[in-house]
Amino acid sequence: MIPVYILKEGVRLPEEGTYYIVARGGIFLRKDGGLVQATVRVDGIPFLEELTPTANLRLPKLPPELVVRTLLFFRRVYQQHASEAAVLLHYSVAEQAYWLHCPRQQVSFGSVVYSADERINGYQLVGSIHSHASMAAFHSGLDSWDEQYFDGLHITIGCMDQPYFTMSCSSVVNGQRFYLAPDSVVAGIREVDWQAAPSVSYRRKGVPNVQPLDISVLSWLDFSDVFGVLPARHSDQFYELVLSGGRDYRHVGVPRAWLDRVMKAVPAIRQVTCKGG
Repeated sequence: MIPVYILKEGVRLPEEGTYYIVARGGIFLRKDGGLVQATVRVDGIPFLEELTPTANLRLPKLPPELVVRTLLFFRRVYQQHASEAAVLLHYSVAEQAYWLHCPRQQVSFGSVVYSADERINGYQLVGSIHSHASMAAFHSGLDSWDEQYFDGLHITIGCMDQPYFTMSCSSVVNGQRFYLAPDSVVAGIREVDWQAAPSVSYRRKGVPNVQPLDISVLSWLDFSDVFGVLPARHSDQFYELVLSGGRDYRHVGVPRAWLDRVMKAVPAIRQVTCKGG
């Protein structure tokens, strides 16, 4: 069996012989053919066992009231600006509770720009939820770029022009995305048999009647994960949320302060601290 060396401080590699090297930049094969010696990059070490990447976020399901408040906020922003919007998820281990925070944000149809620097005392930032205006829910390459250093739960909610919504959920750890079923993340969520209809419910003066985007017609665009791990996924499955005690959505309010934190974006070069697409 070919030896394997982990290249770290104090390790001396043999001057002769063939062996593998695990280094900061990946895995290498130091090949000694007598007259030819070389160190070349390789994809793996063939005699080792396969290992499948996994991620397990040890968080409770999101309460339906929390997600309904988020959904109603996203719909209000879409009514006013025909745009995306975002909120941040914080969690307290001691309180066993979530805190939903709305950062100041600049919004447009295809992006939302905000800072994730604010913190809640006693809570840890664990994820984000952002909307996709009238588009279906999916995680784009830009989302992956935004989330590459943001470990946690990331949810996209789509079709804000419809009475029901689409949803894409994933956990991101060290820049790798792991897709999750919505019912494994959100309590009280239920599939609905619904086909996207022409947008009429939220049409307002000065707000374009934008139709849901059919991703299939954009196959020439690169929607792949920027890390090359998984392609972007979108779903045409619609959902609704069932509140405890048979309550309807009117029992869940949207803080006025949230709406005051949303500003229509002026067309400009995209900033670094953003969510979009």
